[in-house]
Amino acid sequence: MDTDCHHGDGTQDIYWNDPNILYISIHQDGRTLYPGSVHLDEVGGPSAVGKTVNIPLPSATSEEGFLFALDEIVLPILKDFSEGFWA
Repeated sequence: MDTDCHHGDGTQDIYWNDPNILYISIHQDGRTLYPGSVHLDEVGGPSAVGKTVNIPLPSATSEEGFLFALDEIVLPILKDFSEGFWA
């Protein structure tokens, strides 16, 4: 999981086609910050669809907003991934 201001496009590229890796990036909306590369439809390559998750947040998102994204988006995805991985 990549949690900084910029989209982790390089890391995303590394794991794009790996079905065994779940890559989640929480970052500022790319329309307002470099590298401007992220789109919600970037979900992984042909062999790893759904293993890339991008969560672009508005500029100046509060701690409350960040924690909401973690609780409502990231934790359920991690739970689903770990259950499928260990099944």
